[in-house]
Amino acid sequence: MHQNLKKAVDLAGQVAIVTGGTGKLGPYMIETLLWAGARVVSFSRSGDKKKESKVEELKKMYGEHLSFMSVDITQEDEIAFAVKNVISNFGIPAILVNNAGIDAPPDAAIEDSGPFETYPLKAWQALLDSHLTGTMLMSRELVRRWIPNGIQGRIVNVSSLYGEGAPHQDIYEHRRKERGDDFFKPAAYTTVKAGIVGFTKWLAGYCGPHGIRVNVLVPGGVDHNHPKEFYNAYSSYTMLGRMGEHDDLRWPLLFLASDASQYMTGAKLIVDGGWTAYA
Repeated sequence: MHQNLKKAVDLAGQVAIVTGGTGKLGPYMIETLLWAGARVVSFSRSGDKKKESKVEELKKMYGEHLSFMSVDITQEDEIAFAVKNVISNFGIPAILVNNAGIDAPPDAAIEDSGPFETYPLKAWQALLDSHLTGTMLMSRELVRRWIPNGIQGRIVNVSSLYGEGAPHQDIYEHRRKERGDDFFKPAAYTTVKAGIVGFTKWLAGYCGPHGIRVNVLVPGGVDHNHPKEFYNAYSSYTMLGRMGEHDDLRWPLLFLASDASQYMTGAKLIVDGGWTAYA
């Protein structure tokens, strides 16, 4: 039995694509898949130019097992070219992690995070494109390859607890006091993250007959050196009394990306310290 458990999470010989690989969560997702033996290709607009210490650390540690490509996942032609490149060099990917998407953190520009009455269409559209359209286009490109080749691939979409319900706007009060503006977590963020869940369920139903599994990881807020006031306000809404840490997402991601979850599809895996359990 122990050998079977180890084999279930062994990704040796498999190729994975992670979008948003140089963002806040991406490098830790990449590291998890690399640790499990996968060959990982990161898609992001910055390629490998973003000077994140974690990205540089991974490049040094894993060398040729990790590649970075500059890809705008809202553009069909760029995705098609990039995926073709991956296949030519490493083979058809078996794993896709749709992690990319514009965030709206507490330090976001007020132009994109102000009151709903003045919320710009441009900001709304940008979030829809980067989260929903990007996830659809990336998934479509891989499914196009998997079905004709009989590959039982796995897709892990990344949503948020804010896709499960509206944000508590009071946890951003420190920002409003510090900067004297009217910051709100924008409507588009909840909309796209809920949309990711809906798209996951639809795609799982479509791909199920082909043995392709599609699930969604629903993380709570992860601490990125947030101000103490925000950390405490956020934590007060969780059952465990703290924000998430990067390590909290490693095993859930590996579970969904591997054969450990072989009988799961169209499912949500919520990792939020109990935030949504109060609802």
